[in-house]
Amino acid sequence: LLYYTGYGMDWRKMLVVGWGGLRGAVGLALALAVEDSPLFEDEKTRSLILFYVSGIVFLTLVLNGPSTGFVLRILGLTGSRTFGRELLLHDVENYLGSKDVNHFSEAVGALVLG
Repeated sequence: LLYYTGYGMDWRKMLVVGWGGLRGAVGLALALAVEDSPLFEDEKTRSLILFYVSGIVFLTLVLNGPSTGFVLRILGLTGSRTFGRELLLHDVENYLGSKDVNHFSEAVGALVLG
């Protein structure tokens, strides 16, 4: 879906975004809100929700964090320093229009390569 909306994301890049995303932070914030909420009367249930979500966040940090480099290598997304440049040029093209992109591309190329 993001590929067709102008972000240029294919399945490999989306996999990396999902692998290294901030879902742990959002889940932990929600679990803390539940822990403090008067809507859940059973304190044991609130504590269990916080415990399980904290465990998932911990596993995300311990497993997903260190293995992100491996996932990038397996998917072939490392070794190319042009990826960031391609994204920048894509954004500039959308912002400026295609007439100024060639000039901008030459300037960025001179900065990156030179």
